[in-house]
Amino acid sequence: MMLIWPLLFIIGIFDAREQRIPNFWVLILLSVAVAASLHSSVDIFERLYGFALLFVLMLILYLVGGVAAGDVKLAAVIGYILGWEELASYSWAFAFSCLFIGVMYQLIKRLTADVQCGYLGYQAVLVSVSFQSMNPMQTNATYMPLAPVMIVALALNSYFSHFS
Repeated sequence: MMLIWPLLFIIGIFDAREQRIPNFWVLILLSVAVAASLHSSVDIFERLYGFALLFVLMLILYLVGGVAAGDVKLAAVIGYILGWEELASYSWAFAFSCLFIGVMYQLIKRLTADVQCGYLGYQAVLVSVSFQSMNPMQTNATYMPLAPVMIVALALNSYFSHFS
């Protein structure tokens, strides 16, 4: 299990920096996860159900243009790592991570944009989602890489599952 975290870190850095997740690293992560699951008490079918569920849900989002293909594959591997029973608690951690990191990306966008001096208003911070284009340069959308969000959610889920 200890090899999984450095691989997740590498994948998160790739997505944040290059806005893509290399298949090579996802395949290595899946191989390490399968090897680690051989020494686990979690049933293999529970892991495969988690893999299939996250793959199908993310594939639907991919088909409507909401996520990239690398996000689909990474989510499926995370589903395998967690297994079926952990997905409910992971979804709460994912929602929190998505909201928190999304707000941070939106704030960074606002702080780095050209702002007129003399006006400081309170506005709701919203993350723009554009289903027409995945290229944030073509729209006014804020690009938020999903791999770091999924990895932070996995870390939160792992941390808090030890206390329940």
